[in-house]
Amino acid sequence: MKKFVRLLIGTASLFALAACSSDNGSNQATNEADATSESGNASDSTASLNGGSGRTLVAYFSYPVGTDLDVVTGASVLQNDGEYLGLVEQASIWISEELEADSFLIEPAEAYPDDVGQIIDEVSSDDAPDRELAQLVENFDNYDTIYLGYPIWMATLPPMVQQFLESHDFTGKTVIPYTVHGGSGLANTVRTIQDEIPEATVVTDALSVSRNNIESSQQEILDWLAEINE
Repeated sequence: MKKFVRLLIGTASLFALAACSSDNGSNQATNEADATSESGNASDSTASLNGGSGRTLVAYFSYPVGTDLDVVTGASVLQNDGEYLGLVEQASIWISEELEADSFLIEPAEAYPDDVGQIIDEVSSDDAPDRELAQLVENFDNYDTIYLGYPIWMATLPPMVQQFLESHDFTGKTVIPYTVHGGSGLANTVRTIQDEIPEATVVTDALSVSRNNIESSQQEILDWLAEINE
C-alpha cells in the first residue's frame, strides 16, 4: 500500500508565468515537441530505474486554485467533478498510483497570498524573503528514486522546489523531473536541477505536458513511465 502524504494548502492561489499565458494552438505542438526531453552536457542524462533496493517517492509542488479561472490562474488548475486540483497534482496522482509510490506535496510553511498579482511580485523580486518548507520528507534516506513534479513559474523552477532541493540530501539518488507548462516547455529547468543537486543522477528524458492537454494526458504520462522504466 502506498502512503499518500497529501497536504492541501487551502485557498492559496497558483499562477502560471505571464510569459506563457499567451500560448495557443499554433505554437502548442512545437512547444510539446521541444519539451519532450531536455538534453544537457552532464553525463547523467538517463539511468536504469529498475535497479536499487530503495523505494520510490513522487514529490511535487502544485497549488489548487479557487474558482478564479482567468487567463493567468487558469493555466494552473483543473476542475474535476467540481474539485479544483493543481495541474501538477493531477499528474502526480496518476504517477504515484501507477508506480504504487509514496507521494509528498511540497508546500511553504506560510501559504502564498490569495492575490495572484502579489505572488508574481514576490516571485519576480530579488529582495523577496525565502519561504521555509512546511515540512521535510520523513526518512528521505529510504528513497533512491525521486519523481519531481512542478509547474513553470517565471520561466524557471518555483522557489519552493528549489528550497526542497536545497533542504534534502540527494547523494546517490535518481531524480526524474516532470512539469506542466503554459508554452515554455521545460524552460531549462532540468539543467537547473542538475546544477542544484550535482550529487544526484538527474534523468533528462523529462516529461513536459501542456496545460491545454492535461485532462487527456493520462495515457501519455503512463507511456512515459513505461519508457523510462524499461
